[in-house]
Amino acid sequence: MPDDLHSGFSPAEYGVVAPPPPPLPAQPMQLRPLSIGEILDRTFSFYRSRFLLFVGIGAVPSAVLTLSSAIRLIYVVYHPLAVPTAAAPTALSRIYGSASPVNFYLLPLTFLFLVLYGLSYAAATSAVLDITAGATTSIAAAYERTRGRWLRWIGIVLRQFWAVAWPPMVAMLLIVPLLLIPDVRSSPNMITFILGLFGFVGFIVGFIFYLRYTLAIAAGVQQDLGVRAALARAKFLIAGHKSRIFLLLLLALALQIVLAAAQAPFAYFATQSRGAAHILLQALQLLLQFSTAAIISPFAAIALCLVYLDERVRKEGYDIEVLMQQSAATSTHTATSTYTETSTHTAQE
Repeated sequence: MPDDLHSGFSPAEYGVVAPPPPPLPAQPMQLRPLSIGEILDRTFSFYRSRFLLFVGIGAVPSAVLTLSSAIRLIYVVYHPLAVPTAAAPTALSRIYGSASPVNFYLLPLTFLFLVLYGLSYAAATSAVLDITAGATTSIAAAYERTRGRWLRWIGIVLRQFWAVAWPPMVAMLLIVPLLLIPDVRSSPNMITFILGLFGFVGFIVGFIFYLRYTLAIAAGVQQDLGVRAALARAKFLIAGHKSRIFLLLLLALALQIVLAAAQAPFAYFATQSRGAAHILLQALQLLLQFSTAAIISPFAAIALCLVYLDERVRKEGYDIEVLMQQSAATSTHTATSTYTETSTHTAQE
């Protein structure tokens, strides 16, 4: 061992190799209050840079939805449609009507879709949280984080759907006394107007209630909350800012309409074709339906997760909390690296 140990000595020359320092902690994305335009910009940036990741997450429930449509298509092909009935004067009403036998067989698929929809929503949220934390993720890792809590996600999804459904149901019950009035009952136009008015008002009220719970899955994933706690948390965070959620969902709906419009020509030609061409066009339409659902469903999850983080920044100073955690992790890394270097140097002496 030379005397000039501290001046130019290389431990590698003597077969002593210092262990590598521990890796630096992940660098989270900078958090600050965002405008609706900035949230949209980050949403498109996340989606564009990790397109396959999010489409892969959204493909799981979309496959069940497409399978349901495929079963309906097979039912159309093999079911005798030549003789319409008085209750179902057209083929489409016989296939898609509530009394159609195929709907009974599709009930398990409908329940499976709800389960997978909640799981995929939670998985997409998990992926966004990992990305904002500076960590790497994958489709399998995103779904792994939600595994074992599927009852929680389906509970939140059902509660969201119920928030939309119960106001129109109440509105329909309120119509019953009006229908007992002879003048109203004898006027079909008046009945149609009342049904439309009450149904529209009920839907608007239900949609407002739905907006209160849109951040529930994000809260459940990040903070590991149960159904009631996640719903209460979402209601607290979104208070006063429902318009931002409405604009984001409106944009997602616009994208859905644009992509659905691309399917219209195939649907038209499918109704005009026969034989092999008809089956081919129907299969192509199913493929487009699958692609549309897989592409659109993660978009809302990304946007809502970013809104959730933004609301935490605005109301709870979450950005300061993250900076403190990052500072503590960096200090720990520096202390660990210094200790490793000191231990190695002492061993060399």
